[in-house]
Amino acid sequence: MAKLQISVEERTIGSDDIAVINLKGVLDAWTVSDLENTLESLLKEKQIYNWLFDFEGLDFISSSGIGVLLLNFGKVDENGGSIKLTNLSENVSEVFKLSGLLNIFEVVDSDNIYS
Repeated sequence: MAKLQISVEERTIGSDDIAVINLKGVLDAWTVSDLENTLESLLKEKQIYNWLFDFEGLDFISSSGIGVLLLNFGKVDENGGSIKLTNLSENVSEVFKLSGLLNIFEVVDSDNIYS
């Protein structure tokens, strides 16, 4: 069974609260519920709507992983937030490119987080 490690670092930049979500391992149908629970907590309990996904340790993302990102894109957008991506591996970047999602999600340099 595939494993996914999730860690969240909360930051404040200016007046914005930002969650940096670090993913390591495999994001697929077996692990996506762990990410869904984390994101729901950010939305409902912590009310943080600006998210930066750091994919440096993410080896693979399936359509299930893409789906949870798309679903939550609408939720954060409704609340004036955004989702940004950084440190995409070649494999993960290719999935986003082929699915046309690089037109939806902003990819940023990890040195310029939420500038």
